[in-house]
Formats: sequence, C-alpha cells, structure tokens
Amino acid sequence: MPAWIGLQPVRRQVAIYGQVSDAQTGLPIQGALVEIGKRPDAFNKWLELRSIQYGSDWDRMTERPDRTRTAVDGHFHFLDLPDGEYTLTASLPSAGTRYGTAQVTVTVRRDERGNIARNPADMSLPPTAIKGQIVTAADKSPVFMAKIQIEGSAELAFSDSKGKYLLSGLEARKQGAKRTVNVRVSASGCQPVSQIADIIQGEVTSLNWELV
Repeated sequence: MPAWIGLQPVRRQVAIYGQVSDAQTGLPIQGALVEIGKRPDAFNKWLELRSIQYGSDWDRMTERPDRTRTAVDGHFHFLDLPDGEYTLTASLPSAGTRYGTAQVTVTVRRDERGNIARNPADMSLPPTAIKGQIVTAADKSPVFMAKIQIEGSAELAFSDSKGKYLLSGLEARKQGAKRTVNVRVSASGCQPVSQIADIIQGEVTSLNWELV
C-alpha cells in the first residue's frame, strides 16, 4: 500500500513572488537569477540539511529552495518559507556586464491559521545604457531616425518621433570598471557629431545632442 494513502495532502504555500523586469523598458526578463541572501536562522538550518542531502551537487543547482530563475514572463516564486525577514537579489549572469543587480527585502508572516500572507517582491534590473534626446540646433525640433552608434562596434539605436533614444544592453567589459567609448550620431540632412562617454555596469549615461 502506498505510504501516502490515508494521509492528508501537504498544502504548498507561496511565500514570496514577483517579477524581474528591465528598469528602462519595463519588459520582463527571462532567466534572471533570484537568490535569497539574508534569511532567518530556521531557514538556514533547514538549508544546511538539504545541502548535506545533495552533497557536491548542491552548489551547482540553479533551482533550490533559496534560489530560482525567472520564467519567460519574468515571474518567480518561493514556497513554504519560515516566518522572518528575507533579502532577495536579482541578477542576469548570462548577460555579462549588460545589467546591474536589484535587491528587495520582505517579511514572511503567518496568521493564526498558519496561512502565509503573500509577499510581492518585484525587482527592476538597471541596464548598462546610454539614453537622451536628439534635436536640431536651429529650432530644437526632434530628429527622427537619427542613428546613434558606438564607433568600432555593432551597438547602435535609432531615435523615435520625439528624438529620444535608448542604447541599452551595452557591455561594460569589466565588472565594476568603466568603458570609455566614442558615440557617433548621424541623421539625414545633418552633420554627424560624436562625443566621448563612459559606460558603467548597471548605470544609464545621459547624452543629449543638437544637430546642425
């Protein structure tokens, strides 16, 4: 006879849930790594027992009670956590230095019936990016479809009908270090111009332009 016959089913409860998105575009990010850092002692002790169970495979596991990856819609969740304060960190290791990290702190609590109040933990990853607006020098009217490109690379973008642009997902090359680049802007009927800019992981550099 199966061991589960005659036993009450265990009800799983979502303790923390959320979505990871791009801080500039608001679009969901798939495959972001969400990890629980600070956590209650009760959860730490339980994790220690689980790590012994899995042995050397534990450190290589992506899906664990204390870490997970976001789905295609950017959502994630953690189940059945003990009461207490938790700090979550989101990152996108597969993107290199094209994104920074985000962090949020939530508190898990149960009511007198043992029900967990769900805790939203949405996070926005800051992209490594350059953004701004391109207008004409004469009357400050927006320049549509101006081309913004980092010289010597395929990193480029085009301005919209308001002259605004976002050159996002840039590679800073080294974590914690800046990358100095030459940014060139060209548009039909205008003289091309360029500026030197520093790119820093997880930061947005603002560059506005006036074309002649």
